[in-house]
Parts: sequence; structure tokens; C-alpha cells
Amino acid sequence: MDNKRESYQDLLRRCTRKKETGKCESELLPTLSKGDVIELYGGHVTGSTSVLCSVTLDCLVKNPSSRVIYIDCDRGVSPHKFLNLLTASYPQSDKDNVLQRLCLSQCSSLHELLSVLESVEKQFKQNRDYVDVVVVDNVLSFYWSSVHDKNTLRDKIVPKLLSIKPHCSILLSWHPPVKQTDNILPPSWSKLVTRRLQLTSQTNPRYLVEDGSNHGNHGDDKHSVQFNVDLRTGCVTRLN
Repeated sequence: MDNKRESYQDLLRRCTRKKETGKCESELLPTLSKGDVIELYGGHVTGSTSVLCSVTLDCLVKNPSSRVIYIDCDRGVSPHKFLNLLTASYPQSDKDNVLQRLCLSQCSSLHELLSVLESVEKQFKQNRDYVDVVVVDNVLSFYWSSVHDKNTLRDKIVPKLLSIKPHCSILLSWHPPVKQTDNILPPSWSKLVTRRLQLTSQTNPRYLVEDGSNHGNHGDDKHSVQFNVDLRTGCVTRLN
């Protein structure tokens, strides 16, 4: 048995060591157009946040005038995470300029999410070019805390997203909070979403599978593209 003790300095160095961040193959990420609502659906720890961060930075770097609002409902994203991914994926980019066009908003409840969406809706009424992309990660974060207020998603959140939809692209992630997924999302959800990307967890690796449009054709090989999502680095690479 190794009785060697770790020094305080070694422990501090190990705990504060930065994770490597890989370069994403940006041409494999979803192409965004105004009016698109892309849904990323999958189980826990399938890489949806990594994909959303990559798409966000890809949009900001490729379009120097674009603006993105990233609404983090899981409170798992920070400016530092974006900076690390930006440094790895686009080392020659003007990092200050890119991050200045990114608005990161963290929500702790369904009503805070509604408040942010209401603010975005008001801004669009004043300026049609307010932002290019709105990201919500993840829309079902508050499922259990708002279990007695399920109608808020149906009656308030979805209508706000439908109101915002014509002015920008919207990216929405969610994963089932319970094993039984029937009736978790309201029927109006299918009217909102234009494309679905399904994240399915395999033992190794994990895949990002494009399902075509809306909620049809699940498992149809004609619409399926497989990707490897490296959860450690955030790197996305095509497998087929």
C-alpha cells in the first residue's frame, strides 16, 4: 500500500488544474436560420450543454455582428467555460469582442425563466434585430420545483417562445426528469419545434443523432447522423 502523502501544494494544483478543451468541428454543428427552433433532447450527461456552447460560439465567431442570449437553467455554464472553449476552438478570434456579444443569464426558477423571456420579447418589440439566437438550457430544469404549476410551461413559456420565434433562432435543450416521458411537454410544443436533435447515450461513445423535423421519424436512418460528443473537452466529431 502506498502511504505517500500528497502535499497541500500538490492538492491545490490538482484541484485547480484546467481541463483541456478540444477543437469542435464547427461544420458539423446545426446551421441556424431565423425562425428555426431546434430541440436538443436526451438523457442526463449526454453532452447537450457542450453542443449548445459550441453552437453559440460558432454563431458569434462566424457572424461578427451577431448576438446570443444564453439562458442557463441548470447553472452549469460560466463565462470561464465559454472562454476556455473559445480559446481552444477559435484561438485567432477576438475573444473580448466575441464574449461582449454573449449575454449569459442564469435562472433559479420557472418564473425567472419566464421573466427573462418576457424581457427578450419586449426588446424585440423595440428592436427587431435585438439578438440572433436565444438558447434555453434546459427547459425542464424546474420540473419538480414547479410540479404543482405545470400549466406555466404550456400557458406562458411556450407562447413567449412562439412570440420570439419569428425574430431569431431558438435552441432548446431538455432531458426527461422522470422515466415516463409522456405528457411532460404540452401539445403546443410540437408547433414550436422545427428540428429535433436527439442525444442518445451509449456505453462508449455518446451520439448526437439528428432526427429530421419535429417529433416524427424517430430512428429513421435516412435522417440520422451520428456524432461523438466528448464530454471532457466539448469536442464534437462526426462518426458516419
